[in-house]
Amino acid sequence: MSWSNKIRISLWAAGILGATAAVVLWNRPTAAGSSSSPIPQASQWKQQLAEIPRDTPALAPVTVGDSHSDDGVSLVQPGQEPLRDRWLIAIAHNWCLRDPRAFLAWVKTAALSPREGLALVESIYHDTKVAPDTTLDLIFLLPESRKGSELVTRILSQYAQLHPEATFEMAQTNLSPVEYQNFLFRTLRELQPANLNFAQAKLAEFKNQPKIYPEAVRQYTHGLMNMGYPGLQDWLIQGMSQDPTAFAPSYKDWLQVESQTNPATAFEEISRLPSTPLRQELLDLTLYSLVRGMPEKTAAWLSRHPAAEFDRHTSTVIEAWVETDATAAMNWAMSLRSGRGKDRALQAVSDYLAETTSMEKAVQWAGMIQDPDIRAQTLRRLLAK
Repeated sequence: MSWSNKIRISLWAAGILGATAAVVLWNRPTAAGSSSSPIPQASQWKQQLAEIPRDTPALAPVTVGDSHSDDGVSLVQPGQEPLRDRWLIAIAHNWCLRDPRAFLAWVKTAALSPREGLALVESIYHDTKVAPDTTLDLIFLLPESRKGSELVTRILSQYAQLHPEATFEMAQTNLSPVEYQNFLFRTLRELQPANLNFAQAKLAEFKNQPKIYPEAVRQYTHGLMNMGYPGLQDWLIQGMSQDPTAFAPSYKDWLQVESQTNPATAFEEISRLPSTPLRQELLDLTLYSLVRGMPEKTAAWLSRHPAAEFDRHTSTVIEAWVETDATAAMNWAMSLRSGRGKDRALQAVSDYLAETTSMEKAVQWAGMIQDPDIRAQTLRRLLAK
């Protein structure tokens, strides 16, 4: 290190010690019991901050104020972040508490780097003595720090749980379209039951935006599913009748989860749907779970379907049923009328026996398959095991 750099670092260290003393004095009550004005110290610290190079490494812990009092703020240990960041945080903790308006005015003109801005947001957010409005104002003043920040999205969403209308209004005014969209999706997913009316009213605002509305519905549905909201089924059915394109993904998600946790409800819902491509897709998604939950009822209902649709699903019925009652599953396979559906069921039984019982029994079941192509395919799979 050159002598000139050593001298510069010594001067910075001397300035830091002086600034530390100023911070301690700022936190010390006056004789009358009130805090002194922060404005003179703020001016000095802005100058100190301007003189510290952005990438100067931290040399020592920095504590602002009395660390044993309510006003004290103990900062991180050396080496964890550049020194300029840490002094930025030191200023923020004191300045925001005493004169947030002046502090925000400084931030507006300070040309902070994205890293510095994000560190500042995190610091202020965790200081419970700083008003939430100040934190929100700070976030909206730092567009570069917001980009791609999970922390900022989480902070905005948390505030929206407490004050949804005010937070949404501020977000819509200050965020870019992409930022607002991400905020909308996360907030809808996390809104608590007390805010359900607000969430549905907010969703209605996006009905004419096909690039946003379906995903917004899906995020909101996931939130309701996580909360176990009792009115979710009625809401989804009503939505499907009004806008099937937007509600179809959410409806599928709900039915798939319902088939695993409450197969009777899912079965009732699917069985009353008209025969459409949507019902076929829903059946593909849920049949395995329905059979595991209600094998006899599901198999009997499926057998009343047209042959082409029935034949597609017999192997899935066997694969799910053997997990709970292999004997009943094999008896059902044997009871089926001859045809492609029965052959697929026999193939599934053969595969199951090869994995769990004996190859000899598996070959015997494969030999009962009538379709030569399906029988040959099954025997080749058995030989490959």
